[in-house]
Amino acid sequence: MNEGAQALAQGAIQHALAQSSAGVQRTMDTVNSNLPKVVAALETLSQSAADTKRTADAASTSLPQIASTLEEVKQQLAAQGTAHEQTSATLAALKADVTQTKGTLGGIQSNTAHLKWQNTVQILQWAYDKSDQFSFTYYSGDSGYPLNSSSLIQPIIGAFMTRCGWYLPNEYHMGGALYGEPSEDQRREFRDELAEQIHQLTGQKPRFVRERNDSGVMQWVIWRE
Repeated sequence: MNEGAQALAQGAIQHALAQSSAGVQRTMDTVNSNLPKVVAALETLSQSAADTKRTADAASTSLPQIASTLEEVKQQLAAQGTAHEQTSATLAALKADVTQTKGTLGGIQSNTAHLKWQNTVQILQWAYDKSDQFSFTYYSGDSGYPLNSSSLIQPIIGAFMTRCGWYLPNEYHMGGALYGEPSEDQRREFRDELAEQIHQLTGQKPRFVRERNDSGVMQWVIWRE
């Protein structure tokens, strides 16, 4: 190779080396300029990893406490369920007792009412047999013929024994013979005398109710109570 060719080859090599060196320098400059960012990113990652580890450690420490708390809650719920079942059983027993007590009271009331009615019948039977006591004289219409109340008491007491009332004829009155319809005062006086005799015989004053009979006529009805 002649000297001229050698000189050209060396020049090319030096130029290539110069360009390679410049490229390496640029690369180093780029690396050097980005190095703080990379370091900062690595530090952030390291801090995040440390925080994550601390969180994991705290969670690991809290897990037994959480498990213990859950177990306590479970036991409390189980105890409440048992208490609820016991309360339900107690209420059911009380309900059964109340039902039985009601049945017993109903039987007592029924027996009491039966005994009371039996006593009432005995009193009415005595009054029926003693209908001539405390009797009075009354009249019917304008006949002027006096009537004794003892014959009137018996059918009335008989109606009381069957828990029924008895219609009083509108023509019954007090005050002797008259012409025409008796006055309302005479009829009321008759009812007062009749009520008094029944009161003397039975110990209870009857009551009078104005009702319409089967024929549509208004009459006084006498009831035991």
